[in-house]
Amino acid sequence: MHLKNKLLIRLILSFCALQLFGVDHVVWANNNLINKKVDRTIDLTTQLVKITTKIIVENPNDKPTNEYYVVIENDHAPNLAYIAAYSTVKGHQTALLLNKINQHTYSIKLNNEIKANSQSDLITVEQFYIKLLVPFPEKIKQNGRQLVKYSGNHYYYSLYDTRTQQTHVKLPATGSIESYSKTIKPVTQTDRAIHYGPFENVPKLAEEPLQIHNENNAPFLVVSELDRKIELSPWANVARIEDTIVIYHNGAKLDGPFSRFDYQKEQTSGLSAVNALRTKISRKAKHIFYRDEIGNISSSDVRPLRDDLIVTLKPRFPLFGGWKTYYKLGYQLPLTEVIEKDGIFNTLKINFIDHMYDNLVIEEATVRIILPEGAVLKNVRPPFDVERLPEQTKLTYLDVVGRTIITLKKKNLIEEHIQYVEVVYEYNQLWQLQEPLLVIGTILLSAISLFIYTKLDFSLVKRKEKTA
Repeated sequence: MHLKNKLLIRLILSFCALQLFGVDHVVWANNNLINKKVDRTIDLTTQLVKITTKIIVENPNDKPTNEYYVVIENDHAPNLAYIAAYSTVKGHQTALLLNKINQHTYSIKLNNEIKANSQSDLITVEQFYIKLLVPFPEKIKQNGRQLVKYSGNHYYYSLYDTRTQQTHVKLPATGSIESYSKTIKPVTQTDRAIHYGPFENVPKLAEEPLQIHNENNAPFLVVSELDRKIELSPWANVARIEDTIVIYHNGAKLDGPFSRFDYQKEQTSGLSAVNALRTKISRKAKHIFYRDEIGNISSSDVRPLRDDLIVTLKPRFPLFGGWKTYYKLGYQLPLTEVIEKDGIFNTLKINFIDHMYDNLVIEEATVRIILPEGAVLKNVRPPFDVERLPEQTKLTYLDVVGRTIITLKKKNLIEEHIQYVEVVYEYNQLWQLQEPLLVIGTILLSAISLFIYTKLDFSLVKRKEKTA
């Protein structure tokens, strides 16, 4: 009787959790799938937490299925920046289609269905989280070590029962390990990793707190605001890109005054501070500029690579925990690099965001795309879900009808969001003649007006001729 009560309680809790996540009856159709084997890796080497889960799924049903559901814990859902899924067949990895049901639940469409009483190909789920590593302590001295705390789950959080699973925690290459959870066995520690499991017969939606407290001196840089402006110029045949960036250090705050002398003299001073940003932009970029509130910063440097330009940006002061700065980075690209033409239809393909620094984190990005005057917008294809604001019209020099502005917004972006946004618009090349014709017409009209003014007499009273 006691066992029946436990099963009933588990069933009620599972039902309540599913209702909380908003998962509809479709999930129940394959809710009795089984995770045959789960191998999970939690990467804590940077400010991003990357969780990679490799899964083999069993289908004990009499009918095949091609859907698998992934759920995110309540505490982690607001911090999820990116999720992707892949299948591996004979060593070849293929991306899988992910559909977001709500903030907590995603549906994976499998390329090869799981047949009745059979098992799936290897499924890999990658999840990237921001701001899960919390500085502990919150403040450190200039020569102090940055310690962080991670809170997670020993188990793979799943809608399905799991037969066997294990978790590996990957730590930075250097630094101390202050403490880690040892309440659940087995647990072992190697040089730079902690291993939990294997665990057998783990029930669905199982949770057991996991905590890791270790040293991590990686720069915790976060872009709080990115205002990206992409302006297409029909006359100069260039695309002008300008990024306005507000960036801050989200690591342990600096406790006490800053000494530049100690920072330059001691190697242990400011281990997690940042004195330069290395940004990647297109190798075709020209007229690059970098400035802040004061003006242009000459300490920046541009170095070509095979496919990119590396722009090294040096702020006027190193960024310690709690410090922030503001700057603008701009450049020009030939339209032929970003525009595909098909008659009167043009397709713009350009990065939604650029690479600003390694392990990029952007809290909120606003991307404005300004079309040439006379362009008629046909379609906007963002690479992922974005908030699209109503179109606006901008009047600049020599404009008559104005230029269409497309505004897109997105929160919680990382490097995996460096993807093309596509804008399709109709544009007649005759519009390129509008500005020169307007200038020529203005000059001609002014000349005619001047001629008329100097040659004709507009006085109301006839002047008397002077006599000798």
